[in-house]
This record gives sequence, structure tokens and C-alpha cells, in this order.
Amino acid sequence: MVISSKMMTGLSLFLPGLAFVTMPFAADLDATHHWFSTLFTIAALAVTIERRTVTRLAVAGALVGVATFFTQSAVLLVAGFALFLLWERREDGQTWRALGEKEATLLVSFLVTVTACVTYFVRAVGVKQFFYYTVVFVWKYYPADWFNTWRAYLAARPGIHGGGWVYIPAFLLIHLIVPFVYIPLLVACMMRSGFVSGEPRKRVMFLSATGFSLFLSVASAPGAVRLYAVLAPAVILLVWLLDSRASWRWWLKPLWATVVLLAVARPLVVQFSKMSGRTHPFDDFFGDPLLAFALRLHNVSRVPILRPTDYTRSEEVQDAMQSLEKFQVRYVSWPRELDDDKQAAQHPEGNHPGPLRRYLEEQYHLAHTFSNGDQV
Repeated sequence: MVISSKMMTGLSLFLPGLAFVTMPFAADLDATHHWFSTLFTIAALAVTIERRTVTRLAVAGALVGVATFFTQSAVLLVAGFALFLLWERREDGQTWRALGEKEATLLVSFLVTVTACVTYFVRAVGVKQFFYYTVVFVWKYYPADWFNTWRAYLAARPGIHGGGWVYIPAFLLIHLIVPFVYIPLLVACMMRSGFVSGEPRKRVMFLSATGFSLFLSVASAPGAVRLYAVLAPAVILLVWLLDSRASWRWWLKPLWATVVLLAVARPLVVQFSKMSGRTHPFDDFFGDPLLAFALRLHNVSRVPILRPTDYTRSEEVQDAMQSLEKFQVRYVSWPRELDDDKQAAQHPEGNHPGPLRRYLEEQYHLAHTFSNGDQV
């Protein structure tokens, strides 16, 4: 709301935040690193939306450094800031020395913070292990699955059965406005079009430049979850755009209606799921992190998901089996993708969850199969 209040007034300033919470955020209720990174990137934008003083840029650089600690590709936000400062220098007639001081402050603050964040982990596991998980794994195994490549775009479309319809508005929103709301506004600001003029122009340019850089940070694998995490600037600009033109304001009404509907319907859909009647808060559980988060279950897995590709390493499967034994887990969620013969055939060298499937067949029985094929 801090950012929205610098762009609009009245009830409209509440709409971006409510739309973000009820659509993208609620569509991925998981303690994923993406949301921690989003929190700090939004904070960095809030600190600098009004003025870009040296002090504010130092704070923003530190916040982006923490965001990068959670999601490495957030480093591109620094580039977005730097390019905007370059544009702002020309607009305000600043000296090159003043620009250099601002850019240096942003960069140094960012580097110091990132270094401080990773130092503990480098000391704890060693440089070799740290390098493996942050560089080697990302280079060799991260693209092994389709959702870590460009093919993730427009994939995993939500269905209408089993409450899946509550995910459709968020899915439509991200693919309609990211990155498409940024491009015309960037062009309009750079060409000094009358479409964007007056006091809001600089703030529109700032959100467009930084928002587009956030999009680029996920563009190599633009799955829904990653697009949700970088949606906030686009939602703010969308609402500002609709609110700033009288002939477009009527579009705000269906957006408000969607927000209210989802605020009521989504909790009901989750809480009336079949799993909610079988479990209690803080029960040990293994599997779907979204289900675990919604029902307050203790997910014993070291990694959030398993895949029938090299994205899941064999040591992670062994760790999952040891956790099931250690905690004597009662319920296990098994996604249908792990039994997808087509995917397994495409990655025969990396289909590691087989031993876990055999373990479950020996030690567990099938309690329920959902409409999408997932099992418990």
C-alpha cells in the first residue's frame, strides 16, 4: 500500500494489495523462497518510489541483497535500478558525479549484504558444497525438468474440478499483464508521450523499469509460481492505469468483485478438502507443500517436491525415505507426475524416485485419489 499511495488515491490504492493477496499469493500458499525474495524486493521499491537519495539507495541495495540471498536471479533488480537512475539523471539534469555516487552506493550496499548473508553457509558447508548447490546444480540439473525451462510458460493450467477454479483468476492475470503492462509504459515514458505525464511519469517509469527487470529474472523459466512472485509492480501499474482514465474506470468493478469472491471462496475450498477431515494441525506429513501449508501440517521432507528427472537427486530420495521412517509419517501425498511413464522415458538416467514408490507400496495403502490423479 505504501507504493500504491504514491500512485493513486481513494479506494483504488487498496486494490493492488488485495488483488495480490487473494490471487497470486493465495494461489501458491507455500513457504517458498520466492515469497521471501518478493517481500524484500517490494520493500526496496517502497523505500525508493518517492525519492532516490544516497541513503535510500543504500537501504534499497541492502534489501535487494537479502532478496538475492533467497532467489539468486533477483540480482537483475540491481540492473533495473541502475538503468532507471541513468534515465533519471538525464531527466533531472544531474551531474555524472552525482549519478556515480548513487550507483556506487547501490552496488556496494548490495554486495556487502549478499556477502554477509552467504558467509555463514560457506563456513558451515564449505566452499565446494556451496559452489555445487549454487552453481553446479543450477547449471547441470536445474533445467532437467520442463518447469525450469521456457516451456513452463502457460503450462500447468488450472482445471475447474475439485476447487481448481479458484486458481484461474490468478493464472489469467499473470499471463495477461506480465510483462505486457511494462512495455508500452516504458516506451511512453522514454518518448515523453502525453499518455503518461506530470508527476506520476517518473514513478511509472520507475515501476516499469524495475518490474521489467524482475520479469527478466524469471524469464528463462516463466512458470506460474515465478510469475506470481514478480507480479506486484504490474498489478500496481494496472490499477493505476485503469484508475487514471475515466473511460477505463468501470474495469475496476469486475476486479473488485473477483477480489471479494476469492477472499470468501478460497478458504472454504481448502478447508473443506478431504484431507482436512483426516488430519490435525502439526501432524507429520510428506508431499504437496501447498496442502501442508494450508492445513498446517509438518512436512518432514528436506526438499519441497520430488520429480522423475535429474532435478531430484538420488540422495534426496534416500533422505525422504529416512524421514518417513524417523517420523512414522501417517499421510503421504504422491503427485501423478511421479508415475508419468512418458516423463520417465524421457529421463531414464534421472528417474530416481522409484525406490520411494516401492517403499510406499510395501508400507502404506491408498487412502484417496483426487480428480487430478494425485494420491494420498
